Amino acid sequence: MQLALDPTRIAEYLRAAGDTNLLYGMTYLAPPPALAAFALAELLKVTGLPPGTMHLAQEVTVLAAASVGAAVTCKGRVTQRSQRRDGLFWTVEFSVADAQGNPVMEGKTTLLTPGQAG
Repeated sequence: MQLALDPTRIAEYLRAAGDTNLLYGMTYLAPPPALAAFALAELLKVTGLPPGTMHLAQEVTVLAAASVGAAVTCKGRVTQRSQRRDGLFWTVEFSVADAQGNPVMEGKTTLLTPGQAG
């Protein structure tokens, strides 16, 4: 799926996160945490996970810088699903690439859907 790194959306993310790093105001670099948040938000929209699903953990590897205003492509897949007493645990691996297909970011996130039967 395509994701535009819209300058307004990035500025809103920085305000909401309280990120005052001057680097992002002086350059056209998209903050990696914002890129990860946007990518995961888009991927989770298409997973169909039920309301109440919680984000538990995340690992991210930044491979290259992404520019504000650029378009990137996000891909993801569920790599693990396990039933435990507390609910269903999901592991989703994702990647982000620039318009030329060069890797920008890779990551893994863990989610919990509480009280769900397998």
